[in-house]
Amino acid sequence: MDRREVERRLALEVPRILAETVAVPVTEDGRVVGLALTRLADGTVLGETGLRAGDVLTKINDTQVDGLPALLGLWPRFQTESQIRAEVLRNGQPVTLTLNIR
Repeated sequence: MDRREVERRLALEVPRILAETVAVPVTEDGRVVGLALTRLADGTVLGETGLRAGDVLTKINDTQVDGLPALLGLWPRFQTESQIRAEVLRNGQPVTLTLNIR
């Protein structure tokens, strides 16, 4: 996906993504190990990356997703990365989703 297209889409879609996406912390032994995406905004770049409602987002580019602050803290890095890898649990099975940015 072209970087300018990703930036354009996000500029338009972030309000919908924030309003319509529901991410619930998943805990294991008292610590957060991921975010369960119980609802995703339809027709947004999130869906085009392969994320689905029901996925548990555990890592992005090898960084543990242990809450929304960690996820939001990755935003500056995304602006220069050429690849974003999301590790999710889908129906209890690990899946890696990759978005190549040119």
